This record gives sequence, C-alpha cells and structure tokens, in this order.
Amino acid sequence: MAERRNNDASKLSFPLQLVIMIIGTVIAVYASQASVRSDIRDILTRLELGRDTTKAQADSQQEKMNSLRVSIETTATTMKGSIDAITRRQEMQQIQIGELKDAITKLSQGRK
Repeated sequence: MAERRNNDASKLSFPLQLVIMIIGTVIAVYASQASVRSDIRDILTRLELGRDTTKAQADSQQEKMNSLRVSIETTATTMKGSIDAITRRQEMQQIQIGELKDAITKLSQGRK
C-alpha cells in the first residue's frame, strides 16, 4: 500500500536560511511601513504649516486692505471738505467782486 503522509505539524522543519529570510522580510516590511508613516506625518506637518502660512498671509493682506480702505476713505473725506471750502471761498469772492462792482459803479456815478 502507498505510504500515508504524515500531517503532524510538530514534525515540520525549515532550513535556518529560510527562517532568517522570513524574519528579515517581516522586519523589512515593518521598517518600511514605519518609514512610510513617518513620511506621511512629515507631509501632513508641512501641509499644516503651509496652510497656516497661507492663512497668516491672507489675514495680513486683509488687514492691509482694510487699512488702505480706511486711508482712502479718510483722504476722500478730507478732499471733499477741501473742495467744499474752496467752493465757499469762490462764492464769497464772487459776492465780494459783485459788491466791489456795485461800489465802483456808485462812485463813478457820483463823480459825474
């Protein structure tokens, strides 16, 4: 009769080189996985830093825009006030010129 195979796992034996290769492969895979995790953490840290930097720059730009807006509004108000003052001065000068014309006309009529 044909010999029966012995399926007893306790009698299995592996060459030492194979065991060392399997252990080395497991260690290499674990080290590679740890390296990939570390790289992912580094990338996430850099992305977070970039996001923070971008947000800080955007906040700074917004602050500059607000400051510029206030400056423009202040300048516009000042210019409007100056224009109003000049307009009033011109109106006053027109009144004074009219009064001087009337006075000159009266003086010239009085001499005749």
